[in-house]
Amino acid sequence: MNQADQAVFLLLNAGSETWGLTAYIAYFFAKYVIFLIPVHLAVLWFVGNRSVRRQALILLSALIIAIGTSYLIGAIYDSPRPFLIPIGNTLIEHRSSPSFPSNHGLVMFTYAITMALLAHWKHALAIGLAGILVAWSRIYMGVHFPLDMIGGAIIAAGASYLAMRLDKIAGRPAIDLADAVYRLLAVEPASRLAERFRK
Repeated sequence: MNQADQAVFLLLNAGSETWGLTAYIAYFFAKYVIFLIPVHLAVLWFVGNRSVRRQALILLSALIIAIGTSYLIGAIYDSPRPFLIPIGNTLIEHRSSPSFPSNHGLVMFTYAITMALLAHWKHALAIGLAGILVAWSRIYMGVHFPLDMIGGAIIAAGASYLAMRLDKIAGRPAIDLADAVYRLLAVEPASRLAERFRK
């Protein structure tokens, strides 16, 4: 499997260290697209009603489970990145953290799968397609193997399912607590500040 993984990596990896249009597109997806996830999550929380905030809490829970699982795997199994072997071409600098699974792919796939489980099909499709481009870009830039992305997708599916199960068990008290904390730390101080400006 390792040889097959490396063979597919070489097919998807940049053919040289020369930067062209494809490299700049890959760089954008490899570095910046992932930031749309916390932005979207914040919008859901601050703009949505209680039902939407509960869904945002499920999404956040899935991400926490997924990332926690990733770090646990990394602590147990220190898989080398392509540039540490070395193999292929590396177009961006990256620390020598464990390669498996890809946290970028993991975050994108977890968000997409959870959106699908919440029946937000258009969001799930858009984020899933973006996740595939992120996965390709990280391989193209030389910092991950294809198996890192496949592993990320599998872990994402498990984390999403577990987050949905946890919501069924403790979703109502969890959103009650989250709403109370939100009102205490954000809504009430903002209301007091707005009242001062009105006087």
